[in-house]
Amino acid sequence: VIMAHSVDEYGFKRADDFDEEMYQEFRSYYFPVLARRLRKWEKIKDRISSVGKSSLKYYVRKGIPYSIRPRAWFVVSGCIERRDLNSDLYTQFLKGPFQEDMKESIRIDIPRTFPDNIFFQRPEDGHLLPLYNVLLAFGSSTPEIGYCQGLNYVAAVLLLITKSEDTTFWLLYYLVNDCLPDYYGKQMKGLLIDMAVLTDLVKSRIPAVGHHIEDMGVDWGLIATKWFLCLFIEVLPFETVLRIWDCLFLEGDKILFRVSLTIIKLLEKDLLEASNAGEIVDCFKKFFICKTVLNCHQFMKAIFKIPGSLSRAEIRKLREKHS
Repeated sequence: VIMAHSVDEYGFKRADDFDEEMYQEFRSYYFPVLARRLRKWEKIKDRISSVGKSSLKYYVRKGIPYSIRPRAWFVVSGCIERRDLNSDLYTQFLKGPFQEDMKESIRIDIPRTFPDNIFFQRPEDGHLLPLYNVLLAFGSSTPEIGYCQGLNYVAAVLLLITKSEDTTFWLLYYLVNDCLPDYYGKQMKGLLIDMAVLTDLVKSRIPAVGHHIEDMGVDWGLIATKWFLCLFIEVLPFETVLRIWDCLFLEGDKILFRVSLTIIKLLEKDLLEASNAGEIVDCFKKFFICKTVLNCHQFMKAIFKIPGSLSRAEIRKLREKHS
């Protein structure tokens, strides 16, 4: 449902320089795709967990329809089984106790979360209190992390999609503790290791760019930390982010490397022409608002094609090398 011309279907205000023509062109292509996907998903939505692995992967990679997404994420991530075993866990963690400094950090970050989204603007009509609750309960469930910046954005997107505090809590717990271990701790060790892994993957798969970036003394961490930490939120167009998350919940963190390598490969020519860090950052900024990434359906096809095969074993080996 599009509420008003100036706001998209997820509640985000359109930027002043919003390209209406490009968006309408994308919509006229993508809406028939969504209608087809919905017809297919309608047949399996009540038995997702019994669909064979390769069929499910096929379905998920082609996109989960908006109305089915909350349920699908909950099932394919395995969160549904966990919740069934501990149905009142969220309520328990919401009772506290909470560290005062954690509460304060969350309080400070809440108003900064998606200020351009109508659901996060006024406490009385949106997701501000649910977001506060989820982050408090999560901090209580995972005291070694508590709260750290970045989690507010991830939790906010989960709330926008699922409209449920309980579901958001479980999905956030899964992402932070199982999917992206050590990304959000005090040392962010897992994230630093994955930046080194990405550096190696770029050098081996897109060597010209790998060496060019290295020669300029630019660290991939400078460019890609936000990609991994915020799971491409506020990096790629929102619909594209959701399509990436569809796969993330089923296939795990490997998807983040696929997306990153695809972006870098698509930008190879421009990156090789850049002569300093500023120009490199500009290359990515321009790219993230272009047609290629707005058309999430084509972009998702590209992430499974362009990087070639990328096995979990290869990533594990590289992580061990940098641990």
